[in-house]
Amino acid sequence: MTTSPRGRARPPVRTLRATSSLVSFWAAVVIAVLLVGDAAVRGRWDVVAVATAPVLLGVWAMWMLLWRPGIRLEADRAVVINIGRVHELPWSRVEYATQRMQIVFTLDDESTLTAWGGPFSRRPGARGPRMDERGTVDAVDVIELTRAAAVPSSDPVRHRWDAIPLTVGLVLAAVVVAQLGFLRS
Repeated sequence: MTTSPRGRARPPVRTLRATSSLVSFWAAVVIAVLLVGDAAVRGRWDVVAVATAPVLLGVWAMWMLLWRPGIRLEADRAVVINIGRVHELPWSRVEYATQRMQIVFTLDDESTLTAWGGPFSRRPGARGPRMDERGTVDAVDVIELTRAAAVPSSDPVRHRWDAIPLTVGLVLAAVVVAQLGFLRS
């Protein structure tokens, strides 16, 4: 645990994600490697050349949908990373968080923000305490504990485009379109 400039103990930065999404992402990566790798092992470099850009675009899409979204809990804010957007929520602006299908933050102006990449709610009828993969009780409890130890901040809520990953996707899509145009001619 680090300390803030005021000498208060800061909680470590923690990222919350759905475990099933991470498993699905890595399964997609393995399939992509097998597809391109099989062609390479067979010496079909023409297939490797044609397949690489679309496969990379597919892996990028899976990364954007399954790996990238999440909730990063920092000492002074929650950073909610949704598909294509990043939302910085200073703890002083967060009234509370609730768990529905996803985690929903309610802000002091009564607006809400749904975190698409947060851990899923527990299935109905499950027995025992709500535990995450690390044995910590409930993701909302983790958020509330982090918020309780927050470093005071007067920063505003910020929303921005996730520019670098979106640019990578646009470049990959342009390469695929150019490749299709080249193959048709």
